[in-house]
Amino acid sequence: MKQLHSLLLVCILLMGCNSPKQHEQKESTFPTINLSENHVQKVQSLPLSDAVQTVDIVPLEVTDESILSNISDLQVTASDIWVKTYKDEAIFRFSRSGKFLNKVGKIGQGPEEYLQLMDFFVDDEKKEVCIISIISGVKVYDFEGNYLRRRAAVPIDKIVNASDVQVAFSQQQTFLSQNMEIVRPISEDSLWSVALLDDGFRILKIWKNPAYIGRESDILENRGRPEQYEMVNFWCENETKIDMYNHELTFKLSDTDSIYRYDDMKQDLVVEYVISSDYAKANYEKSHLFVRDRKYFNYFAIWDFCQSKDYLYIKANKGEDIYHYAYNKKDGTVRRAVR
Repeated sequence: MKQLHSLLLVCILLMGCNSPKQHEQKESTFPTINLSENHVQKVQSLPLSDAVQTVDIVPLEVTDESILSNISDLQVTASDIWVKTYKDEAIFRFSRSGKFLNKVGKIGQGPEEYLQLMDFFVDDEKKEVCIISIISGVKVYDFEGNYLRRRAAVPIDKIVNASDVQVAFSQQQTFLSQNMEIVRPISEDSLWSVALLDDGFRILKIWKNPAYIGRESDILENRGRPEQYEMVNFWCENETKIDMYNHELTFKLSDTDSIYRYDDMKQDLVVEYVISSDYAKANYEKSHLFVRDRKYFNYFAIWDFCQSKDYLYIKANKGEDIYHYAYNKKDGTVRRAVR
């Protein structure tokens, strides 16, 4: 059969050392990133060359078994590229040169199968792939796709209380994030945003979003009610943003002005950066409605961030404009490009 190649371009960012970071003595204070209009340097663009040493363009091989469409997740490890699509209930494995190797996981009701693939993560150290199913729990496979064991029998939707769930795996530790909307009548203590899990996907420790402390009763009152089929304009939130540059796990919780880092020595989330600006923010109650008034988007809102060796990048919007910021970790200056 004639083999084709997909046009997917995989950028493998080689931003300095890839080995785990050694614990360094950090100052007791943390830097503030000022995004105010008069504080930033306005530029036409932010060149990729500031953050990336090399870019590898990798065409992924297409065979009868590896036709890709609507890619929903992509992970690059030391020797492989892993792809999840919306359509397929399996994970595609490619070499770093783009050659298709095999699929991992299979839909079904057997002991080695699962229903409704939600997420996955790759343990490069153990050469294992964990596939997370909303219904079937968590199952573990080797890189060749052979079933190894069941890691958690409890379905994920029994652990979380929200419809939007994310999983992060770093330094042999598993974290779970749940974002509003809340879809179950639960207690205020269950309104956590990040949880540390044990090997069986049981919750060891939770962290609440500081922006929601004191609003718990309002959040529960305005939750989604699928069990009653009520067509109400429930509250929701922007998803928690997670970055794992240089093996260091950092979080940007919705509505907060801080970026948090997981400190494995303290086993706690600590503030890494504080973000400030002089832009007006939208009313809390109106900004969290699932169906929002168009005027809401005229306010300033931060949507995402990512890190490199020398810069921290922040994506925000105000009205029709999308703002991209580059914070220089060495001298504290901020550049902003608008489109």
